[in-house]
Amino acid sequence: MQFNSNADSQDIVHEVLKICDTSTNSYPVVDITRRCNTALDRFWFLAMTSNGLWQVDDLNNSTTLPIGTTNVVSGQYDYSLASDVLLIEKVLCKDANGNWQELEPVDVTDSKNESRNIWTRPSSNSGSPTKYDLVANSLLLDPVPNYNSTNGLKVVFQRGPSYFDTDDNTKTPGIPVIFHTYIARYAALQFLIEKRLPAVQGIAQLVAEDEAAIKDWYAFRNKATRTRLTVRQESNR
Repeated sequence: MQFNSNADSQDIVHEVLKICDTSTNSYPVVDITRRCNTALDRFWFLAMTSNGLWQVDDLNNSTTLPIGTTNVVSGQYDYSLASDVLLIEKVLCKDANGNWQELEPVDVTDSKNESRNIWTRPSSNSGSPTKYDLVANSLLLDPVPNYNSTNGLKVVFQRGPSYFDTDDNTKTPGIPVIFHTYIARYAALQFLIEKRLPAVQGIAQLVAEDEAAIKDWYAFRNKATRTRLTVRQESNR
């Protein structure tokens, strides 16, 4: 379902207006757009937290993979993350010999084990990174690299949705088509609540059912795993 201006009114904006029994005079497209983008944020939260095995990505981002690379710089341990990074899946770094190594994630709060705490490292701690910590919008390497490596740091991540603009016509949500109506219902619900209209309870129930279905869908869609056959053993005693 495209966002707006479908020739037969088969689009999200018209669905929102139909649910609300109103027009763009009372519910401007700019407001619908903002709330549809909020619906995308909500969808992404539900999808990403329903199951950790499936990597979620907006279909409108299909021209690029959610993998970022940058240069490793000698003496630099702080590397900024892109603004669209929501969740880090994996960090890899080339060592001094040019071989890729997967880094171990640690956390600043892990102060009980000093060997894992980046913040307790001595000033002379340098070499090929083996660990990383995430602080705000930065990725910290440990040990501090003592060599340069072109595109030697690689981050596999999950990113946020591709948002609508008010003038989008043919663009469709980058989510499974069966959930396009959720975007419309969520945006409509905000208007119904704001105007205290009687349809609010019915649409709220549908939105709740949509969100349960979204969680079930992503909990079901695991990464491809090999099915193992096991022999059933029966006791003859």
